[in-house]
Amino acid sequence: HRQSNSKVFDNLQSMFFSGVVRQLRPQVGSVTAVAAAVMGWNMGVVDLAASYNIWLPTLTLPVVPFTLSSPALGLLLVFRTNAAYTRWMAARDSWARMSAHSKNLVRMGSIFSSDQSAVKEMSNACWLYARTVMNKLSSPGEDEEEYIEEVLERYQDSSIGTRVIKSKNRVMAAWRQLSLQLHSLPASDPK
Repeated sequence: HRQSNSKVFDNLQSMFFSGVVRQLRPQVGSVTAVAAAVMGWNMGVVDLAASYNIWLPTLTLPVVPFTLSSPALGLLLVFRTNAAYTRWMAARDSWARMSAHSKNLVRMGSIFSSDQSAVKEMSNACWLYARTVMNKLSSPGEDEEEYIEEVLERYQDSSIGTRVIKSKNRVMAAWRQLSLQLHSLPASDPK
């Protein structure tokens, strides 16, 4: 699903309704209108007048404002890119920490408990929590069907999957299930 072509088209369709575009629409619209007027004059009116042997001047925009503003615009673009990369890196680190903590829980559960079915249930609860967070962070239509199918397949003999899916806050329901599994895990006293 990550390489789906429909994701590209969905992003392109929603591009004109983003917050940044809505904020910049007046400025970008005025610049586009001036550029279209100059181009229309030069390619339409001047060419039409030339066909009747009437000379009209072509319009040009001064280059100096664009030359002076391009370094500042470049810096602003770099800062926005750096901020976006920083947010992406923070999210990646959070996901890696969650994955590592889940693995540690399952590893410690398998070390301290001799009940393999309880350890498997805790492993499923760790998976359910991570998968639910992934579903929460995905676009609403992007992952919903796969999420429901995978959860119901994993919990086909239990009502846990259905309860989490129907919950208003799925992440908290999955977190609760993980906590219940962790506290109910029969563990021998560490030596």
